[in-house]
Amino acid sequence: MTLLDRYLDAVRKQLPRNQRDDIVAELRDILLSQIEAEEMTHARRLTDDEIAAILKRFGRPMTVAARYGASNYLIGPALYPAYLASLKVLAWVLGPIAGLSLFLSFATADDPLRQAASKLLIFAVAGLTHFAIITLIFARIERAAACGTYADRWDPRSLPSPQQFEPTPRSQIICSILLMTLYLLLWIGVFPIDGWIARLNALVGGTPLPYGFAPVWSAVSPLVVALMVTSIVRDIVALIRPHWLMLRGYTGLALHIGGLLVLLRLVRADAVFVVTDPAGIGAAHIGHFNTLFFLVLLVAACGAFIGTLVALRRVVRHRASYA
Repeated sequence: MTLLDRYLDAVRKQLPRNQRDDIVAELRDILLSQIEAEEMTHARRLTDDEIAAILKRFGRPMTVAARYGASNYLIGPALYPAYLASLKVLAWVLGPIAGLSLFLSFATADDPLRQAASKLLIFAVAGLTHFAIITLIFARIERAAACGTYADRWDPRSLPSPQQFEPTPRSQIICSILLMTLYLLLWIGVFPIDGWIARLNALVGGTPLPYGFAPVWSAVSPLVVALMVTSIVRDIVALIRPHWLMLRGYTGLALHIGGLLVLLRLVRADAVFVVTDPAGIGAAHIGHFNTLFFLVLLVAACGAFIGTLVALRRVVRHRASYA
């Protein structure tokens, strides 16, 4: 596959589906005309380096694709898929936790409406804060791209063939680094999240659940921290060396396996939560709490196993394409 084909394929992926064929055909004619004009000037066929220079002058694939759509967006069509994917990840992280917390409020509290309102406020604040952060990050990236801040920091020769792994969009990588760093700081206790929740509970009149983490969480904590750090380092490397796709594939597979091991360790534990206040409201329901959380972990472990198989299949297929 030629460099021009790879470039047009990268543009094609970001175009509206019902206009892709016509726009790509038009772009092919324009670029071929420029290449042929250069060949006539030099009286020879152009090298890949010379073709890459023409494509670089023509513009990044996301910038070219944006020319064929409205550009007066806070987050334009080129970045919107990555933005939407980031919000989906946020929803998948906060949604189940919020749902479980609300369920327990109704099931164990003497004043379920008040407890549910307290928990809902906490998760609403957390969700809106993350939403605002992600939106601001993508809006800044959109503005930088529109102003040409990164216009010269790319190489058309780094574009993959359709059969290869595709480089992750920079916006998605940056969002992943920021979110994973936040979760790492929360996990190791740099941010006093317990104190924040206690103050918010006191503000709204809520009562904390009389449960605490079982020893199994301390057992899996080193592996969880290692996985988070590995994910952050992988994303930083992807920003610096976006064409190191096989390394990203292998690291992704390792992260899937590590996450699966953590979930299996939690599933096999006798309990994941213990009573910290026997006189607290709902302390007698610790068995139901652990059973419900066990089911959540079991579903998550099944999903992680499927994700590991998919990641392994991608790595194997990619290795075969190099053979």
